[in-house]
Amino acid sequence: MGFSKVMKRRVTIAMALIHRPRILLLDEPTSGMDVQSVLLIRQMMRQLHDAGTTIFLTTHNIEEANQSCQHVAIIHRGKIAAIDSPERLKQAFQSVQAVEVGGALIPHLVEWTQARHLTLTLVNTLGPSLEDVFVKITGLEIATGEPEENEQGRRGKGMGRGR
Repeated sequence: MGFSKVMKRRVTIAMALIHRPRILLLDEPTSGMDVQSVLLIRQMMRQLHDAGTTIFLTTHNIEEANQSCQHVAIIHRGKIAAIDSPERLKQAFQSVQAVEVGGALIPHLVEWTQARHLTLTLVNTLGPSLEDVFVKITGLEIATGEPEENEQGRRGKGMGRGR
C-alpha cells in the first residue's frame, strides 16, 4: 500500500529540507492538502524564513501568497506584471480605504464620522475564518496533529462529526 498524496508531499518537502538549503523552491506545496497540513506547511515556511532561508513559492492560491510572502510577483502570460509586497500591491490598486475595527468601537466610529460630516460607505463585521473554526473545533495542534483538550474538557473531533 502506498502513501497518500498528502504524505507524499510531506516526504518530498522533508527531502528538500534534509540538507538545510539556503534557498528553497516550493511549487504549490499546499495544493490538495487538509487544513492541518496546510497550517503545518505555513508554520514550517515561517520558521525556515526566520532562520534565514529564502523561499520561492509558486501558488495559484492568492490568499496563501498574501499570508506567506514578503514579496509577490504577479505573472501574467509568462511575464512579471508586478512585483512588490502584498500590502503595497493592494494599496496601489485600492480605490476605497478600508479600516478594520472591533465591534465595540463601531458606535464611536459612527459618532466620530458624523461629527466631522464624513460618510461611512460600509460597515462590516468579520468573524473567525472557517480555518479558525476548524482548528478550534478539532483542537488540533499544528506541530503534532494530536487533538488537545478544548474548553469543555473533550478531545477535539473532526468537522462533520457529531458531538
